[in-house]
Amino acid sequence: MALCAVITFASLASAQTGRDLQFNVEVGTGDPVRRERDVRDAIRAASISQLGPDAFRYVEQPALGSRGYVILVRRGRREAVIDVSWMYGHPRLGWNRTRHERLTISLEYYDGLSGWIDEEFERAERASAIGGDAIYVCTDGPGVSTERVKDGQARWMTGFCGDRHPNELIGTRLRDLVLDLVGSTRSR
Repeated sequence: MALCAVITFASLASAQTGRDLQFNVEVGTGDPVRRERDVRDAIRAASISQLGPDAFRYVEQPALGSRGYVILVRRGRREAVIDVSWMYGHPRLGWNRTRHERLTISLEYYDGLSGWIDEEFERAERASAIGGDAIYVCTDGPGVSTERVKDGQARWMTGFCGDRHPNELIGTRLRDLVLDLVGSTRSR
């Protein structure tokens, strides 16, 4: 479990940022810079810009090691494919894939999910542009990122702590979806 300390310099109920934009986040365009021994490298994952015109990837790699995830979702012609890798390891020692599943969802479900992820990116970009009234000092948390390519344009966001962080919400929703699909007929 991650620890998150908040140092408040002004009211957390700021009219400028709103309750919904109080979290640490970094956003960017293009391919994110990968860390040494990145969990994506352990599975030879392509950069997000190489994944076609419409895809997203959620990556979780704990700073102190343990379980990590790489969840890639790509829109196809007839359905969307979810490629999930469960990982175990440590950023300094390397990562091993412990399980891999390929699942499918309908294009309708994908379009709704990717639209919601786009909204979370917009919320992260607003928070990043505005700044905030609090500084979040996050310790022992996962190195979390969400990557998105849409119409061939790649963007990414990192961070995990703070109130209703987009990566936290995306990770929870994707992990729940994967667990639901693995436990059912493997398609939605």
